[in-house]
Amino acid sequence: MFRLFLTIIIGLLTVTTSVYAASPTNSAQYAEISNLVSKLGIGSLFPVANEYCVTGGGVLCDSLNQTIISLSFQGRPAILSATDFDAFLTLTTLKIQTWGSAIPNDLIGDMISQLPNLNVITCIGCQLTALPTISRKIDSLDLTNNQITGDLSTNQLNLIKTKLVVTPGAFNLVEDPTIPLPSFPNILTLKTNNFIEFNYTTDIKQLKISFGPNFDSTTFGLIERIRGLESIVLDNTGNAIFDPVPFPHDCILYSPNIASYTSFNVNYQPLNEIYNFNLTKLQTITIDGSPSLFVENKLPIIVSPNSLFLSLPRNNLTSFNLDDYANFNDISLDLSFNNIVGSLPNIPINMRLDVRNNSFTGTVPDDYCFKRITSFANNQLTGLPPMCYICYSGSNIQNIVGGNQFTTFSFADCDHSSINVTNVKYVVETGPLVIRGANVGFTISGLSTSIPSLSFKPNILNREFSATGSVALYNQFVGNKTIEVSLQVSSQPFDFVNTVEFVEPHSISSYDYDRHGNTGFKFTFNGIRFGTNQSMVVVLMGGYKCNISSIVDTKIECVVGTTSIPEVVHNATIRIDDLVTASILVTFRIEYPFVTSIFPPSLAQRGGSITLYGEYGPVLTNPIVKIGGDTCDISAPLTQSTIVCTLAGGVGVKDVYISINGVEWRIASGFKYSNLTAICPGDNDECSGHGECDAESGICLCHQDYKGPACNISSSTPSGEISFSPMVSTISNDNLVVRLGLVTIKEMNIYGEMVRQFIPNPREWRTISSSDSKSVYSAMFEVANITYTLESFNQSTTLTFADKTIQMDAGTMKMTLNITNWSYYGTLNTLQVVMRSHVNVEGGPSKTNCGTKSSDQISTDDNGVLNFMAIERQGRSFYAKFVDRVISDGRATFSKPYIINQTTDGSSQNSTTDIAIDLPFFRYSAIIDPDFSVLLTSPPDDECNPKEDDRPAWFLPVVVTAPVVGGAAIIGGAYFLIKKKLYIDVSSKDWID
Repeated sequence: MFRLFLTIIIGLLTVTTSVYAASPTNSAQYAEISNLVSKLGIGSLFPVANEYCVTGGGVLCDSLNQTIISLSFQGRPAILSATDFDAFLTLTTLKIQTWGSAIPNDLIGDMISQLPNLNVITCIGCQLTALPTISRKIDSLDLTNNQITGDLSTNQLNLIKTKLVVTPGAFNLVEDPTIPLPSFPNILTLKTNNFIEFNYTTDIKQLKISFGPNFDSTTFGLIERIRGLESIVLDNTGNAIFDPVPFPHDCILYSPNIASYTSFNVNYQPLNEIYNFNLTKLQTITIDGSPSLFVENKLPIIVSPNSLFLSLPRNNLTSFNLDDYANFNDISLDLSFNNIVGSLPNIPINMRLDVRNNSFTGTVPDDYCFKRITSFANNQLTGLPPMCYICYSGSNIQNIVGGNQFTTFSFADCDHSSINVTNVKYVVETGPLVIRGANVGFTISGLSTSIPSLSFKPNILNREFSATGSVALYNQFVGNKTIEVSLQVSSQPFDFVNTVEFVEPHSISSYDYDRHGNTGFKFTFNGIRFGTNQSMVVVLMGGYKCNISSIVDTKIECVVGTTSIPEVVHNATIRIDDLVTASILVTFRIEYPFVTSIFPPSLAQRGGSITLYGEYGPVLTNPIVKIGGDTCDISAPLTQSTIVCTLAGGVGVKDVYISINGVEWRIASGFKYSNLTAICPGDNDECSGHGECDAESGICLCHQDYKGPACNISSSTPSGEISFSPMVSTISNDNLVVRLGLVTIKEMNIYGEMVRQFIPNPREWRTISSSDSKSVYSAMFEVANITYTLESFNQSTTLTFADKTIQMDAGTMKMTLNITNWSYYGTLNTLQVVMRSHVNVEGGPSKTNCGTKSSDQISTDDNGVLNFMAIERQGRSFYAKFVDRVISDGRATFSKPYIINQTTDGSSQNSTTDIAIDLPFFRYSAIIDPDFSVLLTSPPDDECNPKEDDRPAWFLPVVVTAPVVGGAAIIGGAYFLIKKKLYIDVSSKDWID
């Protein structure tokens, strides 16, 4: 055995690795490795050719040194072929790095085919021009620095599990129809001319995309179909030209573990709403060169107060409000290479700031010496900089101050009296030791003490350094409470002797919180050693600054000035003297008052008594209830869960307002006065004489032998084919297909602005039960648990829901969505549910004689409440009827269904309709319950001619019983509604395939 020195040359870097060699036991591999050494001309690296099992070198053997499992080599291997590796059947890892020559395009593909254990392949600078043929599953393929172009199919991606890197060539991604749900590598680095359908994959964890010269911007939105990312990079530094693309907020929002988002020179569309990523783990955001994303110099994105790095260079910003980030725990903000004008800003203590290459004017504030300013170089600043930059005016300082219009300065201009160590503190018993002063330096290079073993780091530039403590060091200071500190400034020493001050650590034992009027929440923290100096104490409640209103040694009271605190577990911290920190976990839930339901859900216009159910707290003073601005007179003693009051009467849908003990709560469109004069459709008579008319909604309840909106269709008429799958319900008849499903959940604030949205991932559903007539799916997501039930009915079935009778005709398909444990962002937020139905005529003309006849009919009341709609295509109609009630906490209450969008393609045959249902906040569960059916029989020819009322006689019925919230009698689950808005947006593109 002898000692071998292996020298590896990588670019300009030379690494010499000391390794040990072992004798071979596989003669075939011995011959092959000798052949490779000869072909590559690297015999000098193997002076004893028969000893090749090298630990840590280019050849790695198994633990018994019997067979080679890894090869890593560099050279000019143009003469290599797959037959040179025939003996390495146990080879698992191969790394080739070349310079000045190419390897054959088929070499790697042949090796994958011939070597069954080869799973990790790297070929750097191999001058490949085509992707290798991948004939089986492998773990990793890294083809860095290869000009490969052409097509990359989902079939190839499906065969790579962990990592695929191909740069810098540009690919066209192609979907292989034989693999409808491909898997993807966990790490994917590509240059591409397009995106493909990612089918909500959670496989990709690290995504790095460079845009090819012919990038198709119409495919960019498909990136939103990726879930579970940990980091994403979108790189357009090559300035590929493409139309503006939407900011990919969904793949961030629905990747709860995402830590980093980076984009360079991406031409984004302007954001028309604020996106809230507060509950993600996003810590690093770089948006470089995307000025169109900003609205009035603001980035319309809310990030977690725990974010660490926000980089926004080259965005043509002319101003920026640092106060938007003043409550962050610790953040680095890069605003370099913009056009920001005016004076340098005040920097919050928690912020590192880089403002180089802007257009700032004026002088530099003195406190910049103690702020974490990275650079203000290359601006238009004048005068002299603060003394700290003069005293430490070495070359490194020029990176901070250079390129301005300062008066010339040098160390000779330094005021030596400005350099001072003011105090030294030690936290009992284990430290740290903290040295504080003025102009004590930007680095630790000039710092030394009378205890040489101490290792310092800068906490605040020019102001504070700290070193790790220990019990031994504490005992040393107990015996001798002084320490000598020396600062070396431009080769001149500054010496100080300081007495060490001991600081006792504090602790938090308990907490409480309550509403603070209508502006926020008051928190109380109990503990020990808080002190009484309010100016030295900083309290953060999960990243939100808590402004201290009262402090004694054992209790701190403070106020968070927002009502939009997420309902999660927050880490509350109390930091004293910017030195010691104590923390406690705070489980936060929304506090009273709020209304969960109002009974009855609607009231006759003459008025009457109503009961508001909810949570109103222990102090029930000064109650006020207003419905649409009219006072509802309290008519019974209040309890913590009920308010009974009397209304004088009114007309239409009204807002609801309550105030208890001076704390307010409100919801838009929370109550309805009914006029009881609606007219039902029918042939000659209402409901064609074959049903009963609901005078409130104008919807028919048909007798046993009839169905349809006008009860003019025989119940024996067969329906279409029904199919179930997670998130989508489908009924087809001939070439007419109707789909209804779930895509998005949005939470809205009191101003109607979205604060977040949630798109469930179809891949995450698991089947709970399944039969011919009923399937139940369930999934646990980051923001909620969802159960999805699909059920078909072979005969007419009557149900009672929210005190309303609901009829499901023969052939009806019922879709029940149960959402539980939603965590809210704010006390006044609401939920809005939006279902999207898609009616699609596929293929050629219908087998009916109605040709391309189409019509749309919408029925709403005077308040915009949707009663029913009918969409006719080729003589058959999609029909939907709605119930304006939900069940909240076991009680019926009003909810408003309405159409928010309706589109039809150029042929007028395919249409998409978005139906929204506004809901109060729910505490436990929300249920959505649409039902629909299809007629198989074609109408007679004369039925294709318009009637006098333009109402088609034959319908393709879809019954959407819009009870959306409740522990519904239909499904038997407990359920609340309170004050948030859930928005379920079902996009046809997400489930048509």
